[in-house]
Amino acid sequence: MASAHGIKVEVQTDGQGLRCYDDPDEAPNGKPGVVKKYIEAVTDATFMIGISLTRDFSFGKCDGIKASVVMHGRDVGMCFIPQKASYDMDRQPKMVYTAPYEYCAASGKWRRCTWSFAKLNIQETADVETPSQEIKHLGIITVSLQRVYQVDCRPIPTRREKEHQWITEVPEKLLKGKAISNSISIVKGSITTEPPPLKHRYVPITGQMGEPMEFTFLYRSK
Repeated sequence: MASAHGIKVEVQTDGQGLRCYDDPDEAPNGKPGVVKKYIEAVTDATFMIGISLTRDFSFGKCDGIKASVVMHGRDVGMCFIPQKASYDMDRQPKMVYTAPYEYCAASGKWRRCTWSFAKLNIQETADVETPSQEIKHLGIITVSLQRVYQVDCRPIPTRREKEHQWITEVPEKLLKGKAISNSISIVKGSITTEPPPLKHRYVPITGQMGEPMEFTFLYRSK
């Protein structure tokens, strides 16, 4: 688990947070609200993002917290924790964010999905076609949290985006010695109804309280 300013963020598998590690050879960044941890990825394990707020956290004058999730440099979704959030047994606002809905053009159906640590095929040859931007951020999951105002807006239907093709293979030399043997994939679940339209937009509050807090998880092989 990674924590800062009364916020705890973790990558969970089977309902349990993965153990976090520091790099002993890396000096602390010293920036307030910026946390970086290493976690161990297990091939084919599904995972989700868990966020909880402790008694040390102060909402201040905002409507809630917007949490944005980025994987491999790609924005994969967000969730909103309102001031009047549901509380767990310890009286701490808590939320678990799973993978978003996905639309299948072939069947015309929506599915609720789950993220997974997929096996990454490492090739000795360099003739593997891989997106350079995603390679740059391979092995990185970032959760950014920010105090925001919730503003009503005209309903926006959920976009029916083309299914993203996550990296499945990579030339060994592009890993540059990093102990990465996994990528990310989407595990498609059961058919569900179309997601409700977006009825709000989120505006960061001003001042120091409005500064984003960033939690970065670098998943690596054991």
